[in-house]
Amino acid sequence: MTKIGVVIPVYNGEKTIEKSIESLFFQTYKDWLAVIINDGSTDRTRDILDKYSMDSRFHVFHWKENKGRPHARQKGLELVRELGLKYMCMLDADDWYYPNKLKSQFEILEKNKDLTLVSSAVGVTNIDGDFFKILRPFPNFKSFYCSDFREFIKLPHASSIIRV
Repeated sequence: MTKIGVVIPVYNGEKTIEKSIESLFFQTYKDWLAVIINDGSTDRTRDILDKYSMDSRFHVFHWKENKGRPHARQKGLELVRELGLKYMCMLDADDWYYPNKLKSQFEILEKNKDLTLVSSAVGVTNIDGDFFKILRPFPNFKSFYCSDFREFIKLPHASSIIRV
């Protein structure tokens, strides 16, 4: 059973979506499934996404009209639940993951059944989008527990994984 659903909302992402998807192929953890919501793109995004339709790890949905990223994320969450996936994370169409992101976070959640969410710092790359070249490193490791949902708001969704 696939354990991690990666929700990717995209609107007019023809310039960046392939790098985002490529970062999934580089993952050291391979038990993922991508749920991609094309939110009414008017550029070549649809053509790019259709190239992945033969790969069973990709569930691509094309909307005719742009409804906005919150609606696309909500649809992705609903699909992750329908698919019965254990964990979910978000990957925006102009972001990408480090190769060990899913594996590291999965292992933390598996070892700590009381955790609901694991997050990490967000790195910034150069303007050319060179993979894995960080301009501003985040050298400190900090762990804290949120006992109330309102505290989760402080965490970056882009680098988080949640227990569904």
